Amino acid sequence: MYLRVPKKYQARKRPRRYLFSKRWLWLWILTPLVVIAGQLIYEQRDTLSPQVVNWIEDRVGEGVSGVATMIAPSPMPTTNPAPALRDADNAWQAGAIEQATSIYAQIIENVPNDAQAHYRYTLGLLLQGRDAAALAAAETALTADPFSADLWAVYGLALARNDRPVEAIPYTLRAQALAPDSARARAFRAEAYLDANQPSRATDLAEEAIEINPESYEAHYVLGLINNYSNFDREAARIDFETAYTLAPNMPDVKIELGWVEWALDNDADAELMWEEVESDNPQNLDALYALGFFSNSVVGDANRAIDYLQRCVALDPGNIACLSYMGIVQFNAPDVPLEDAVETYEQLMRTGTTNPAHYLSAGRVFIADNNCSAAGRELRRGYNLEQARPIPDTALLGDFEAELLACGESISPQLAGAPTPPPLAEP
Repeated sequence: MYLRVPKKYQARKRPRRYLFSKRWLWLWILTPLVVIAGQLIYEQRDTLSPQVVNWIEDRVGEGVSGVATMIAPSPMPTTNPAPALRDADNAWQAGAIEQATSIYAQIIENVPNDAQAHYRYTLGLLLQGRDAAALAAAETALTADPFSADLWAVYGLALARNDRPVEAIPYTLRAQALAPDSARARAFRAEAYLDANQPSRATDLAEEAIEINPESYEAHYVLGLINNYSNFDREAARIDFETAYTLAPNMPDVKIELGWVEWALDNDADAELMWEEVESDNPQNLDALYALGFFSNSVVGDANRAIDYLQRCVALDPGNIACLSYMGIVQFNAPDVPLEDAVETYEQLMRTGTTNPAHYLSAGRVFIADNNCSAAGRELRRGYNLEQARPIPDTALLGDFEAELLACGESISPQLAGAPTPPPLAEP
C-alpha cells in the first residue's frame, strides 16, 4: 500500500461537520468576481492607460489569492504510482506525449497532490487537440496544488484554447502573482491576448517572457504564432518556432506550427515530414491528422488519403469542427465519393453548433445538390443571420447566401436578419 502520511500522528477530536460550509461560500463568490474583473480589463482596455491596466491586473492577481486554497484532496491508499510516473515522464521527454498522457490519465487519481503530473496531463490533452477534455482536467488539477503557478497558468491556457480568452486572463494573472518571474504565465497570457485579437499586447508579454527567461519555449512559440497569424511574417515565425523546437523538441505543437510555416513558404516536403513525425509518435494527435488531411488533398491531390486522415480525426473527436468542415469539402468535390457521404458529414457538422457562417453556406450548397431545399434553406438562413450579426458583415458572403436561397426559390426578406437563429439539428 502506498499512503503518504505525516511521520508523527496524533489522534484528534473529530471536527463537527456542517451541511453548509462558509469556505465553499467564499470560493463560489470569489471565482466569478475574478473572472468578471478580468473581462472588465479587456472590455475597457481602450479607455485605460497602460499603467492603469497593469495596476488593475496586479489587483486581479491578488484578488484570487484565496480561491481554491483549501480544497486540495487528501491522498487515498493505493499502490505505489512511482513506476508509472517514471514511465510517463520518460515518454513525455521522448516526445510520445500521447503515451505519456494516457499513463497520466490512469494514475492521476492516485497522485492527487502531484502538481507536475496534473500539469502534464492537462497540457498533454491540449497538445493532442482535446481542448474540452483539457479544460475539465485543468479544473481538477487546480485542487492538486492551489499554490502552483503552473496549474493556474495551464488553466488559463485551456480557457484560451476553448475560445474563452478573456476568461483566461485572470488565471494567468494569478499564476504570475504566485510566481512573479514566471515566463510561462506571461506566455500563456500572451496567447490569450492574441486569441482576443490584441496582438500588440500579446507581443509585449511574449517579449517580456523571453527577457525573463530566454529558454522559455512557450514564449518563443507564442511569438511565432503572432508573427505567423497576425504579422504574416513567415520568416520571423520560422525563426521563432525553430528556437522553440531547439528548446523543446518533444513538444508536438511546435513541430506542427513549424510545418504550417514551411508549407506557407512552399517547402511542402519539409512540412509533410514534420507532420508525419508528429503523427508517428502521436497517432491520435488531432492537429497532425488535420494537417495531413489538408496536405493530402490540397498538395498531393489524393482525396481518399485525405478523407482517411480526417475520418480518423472525427472518429477520435466526433465534434471536431475543423476536421468535419474540411472533410465535407473534400467529399463534396471528390468525383468518386458518394454525395451522401458529404451530406452525412455536414449534418454532423451542423450538430456541433458551429458559429462560422461559411460552414452553413457550404452545408446549404451540399443539401441543394442533394435536392433537399428544406434543409438547405434552414442552414442558409442560420448562416445568413450569423453573418448579419457580425460587427462588419461580409457583403460578398451575404450575396452568396442570397444566391443559394434563390436557387431554392427563397429570397431574403428585410426582417430575416433580425429573426432568431434556429437551434442546431438534434442528435438522431
